[in-house]
Amino acid sequence: MIFPVSIRKQEQEISAPHAAQRNVGFQVYNFSFFRDESHILADEAFRHTDEALFLTDEVLFLADEALFHFETVKTLLFVTPPHA
Repeated sequence: MIFPVSIRKQEQEISAPHAAQRNVGFQVYNFSFFRDESHILADEAFRHTDEALFLTDEVLFLADEALFHFETVKTLLFVTPPHA
């Protein structure tokens, strides 16, 4: 005996007897679900990109600091006269 399966689509019943016959379960999603999901994922990707740019800027700043301190040490070691 085949029992009809019904699913809801925007407050509307849809009969799907083939789903019960093949023992297949499925769900109908509204287009707005995928649109909202894509907006959420795009926002998350933007946040990760922004964070990556911030970290890149931080690395460049630290590299600049390291070069400055290296120049200071090099100046103190090689330019300062021995009797000073």
